[in-house]
Amino acid sequence: MALLPADGFVAQFMTQDGDRYTEPLICWREDDTCVYGMVLHKGSLRRAEALNGFLNYRTAEEQSECRLHAVG
Repeated sequence: MALLPADGFVAQFMTQDGDRYTEPLICWREDDTCVYGMVLHKGSLRRAEALNGFLNYRTAEEQSECRLHAVG
């Protein structure tokens, strides 16, 4: 297992009401052939993919562009 920096990346989630939000990635966790984004959830590091509502990983720039397109 290796922990790698994840500066500039976020995990995108969707609530039950259909609202989207992001959480910054703390690091990437590499296990053999898989890489997972880790977020801080209730005081501990958790795999973003294991949390309810996970959609995808994005860069912070992609998230900003996404918001601009949604508004305009």
